[in-house]
Amino acid sequence: MKRVICASDIERLAREGKLICMTDEDTIVTPAARDAAASLAVIFSRQEMLPPEADAEKRQESERGGGACGRLE
Repeated sequence: MKRVICASDIERLAREGKLICMTDEDTIVTPAARDAAASLAVIFSRQEMLPPEADAEKRQESERGGGACGRLE
């Protein structure tokens, strides 16, 4: 299923102090979201899909941070 990232998603991330938005091949980022990210210093990073045999802990770790987005450590 495709996931759409819009400007309000980016604004919410910035308010929460999250500076990286993880995406994958099923993510659609709107032009307004790209503009918001540029003005709010949020960057997009490609999320690698874990193979089914990856352990549950690694899968859960990759999904933390509000779904598609994570905090810059």
